Amino acid sequence: MYHTHRILGALIFCCLISCNDTDDTVMAGCGFDNPRQELPWLKARIDSMARSTSPDMVYCYVVQGTYENRTVFRFEDCNPVIDKAIFTLNCDGNQIDSDQGFTSRQDIKNLKIIWKPENFACPIDF
Repeated sequence: MYHTHRILGALIFCCLISCNDTDDTVMAGCGFDNPRQELPWLKARIDSMARSTSPDMVYCYVVQGTYENRTVFRFEDCNPVIDKAIFTLNCDGNQIDSDQGFTSRQDIKNLKIIWKPENFACPIDF
C-alpha cells in the first residue's frame, strides 16, 4: 500500500511540474505580445478557420516568422493531394509577395506554427 502511494504521489508531482500556463504557439510580433489573439484581422481569420467544418481543414495551419526584419504570417496547407498557392502577409494583412513570385518559406526566419486544428493531419516540424 505504501509503495502504491509513493508511485501515485510521484506521478502527481511530475504532472504538476510539467504543467505550465505558457502557450508555446504564442510569438510576439506586430507590436503585440500575442498577435494571434490581439491582431484583429489575424484573429478573425484564425477563428473562422477554427469554426470551419470542411474536411480539408485538417491540413491547414498558420505560421508566423520574420522576413526582412518584419513579422509575417502564412496560411499554409499540407494536403499531399492539392498544390495551393501560399501567400505571405504583413502585419496589416496585406500580401507582400510580388509580381515576380511568392516569398519562399526558406527566406522566412524563425518560423513557428501559431495555429493548427486539434485534428491536424500533417507531421510538420520546424
